[in-house]
Amino acid sequence: MYDGTIQHKVMRIHQIRYHVDIVPYDVVWNGAAIVMIAAGLLLIKSAHQDARSADRLVLHAT
Repeated sequence: MYDGTIQHKVMRIHQIRYHVDIVPYDVVWNGAAIVMIAAGLLLIKSAHQDARSADRLVLHAT
């Protein structure tokens, strides 16, 4: 997401294509970044819930 927004759009360095419509590239690149960020957040949430469940099991076992 940083690369696609800050470096490509704001700083205008290392553009991926010149002299063509880059909107499709932006949509795919930033869309993929959003999907990966969402997947990472879901994994973090799942791991946090698993850790809580494991803690409860340990507390009930003692």
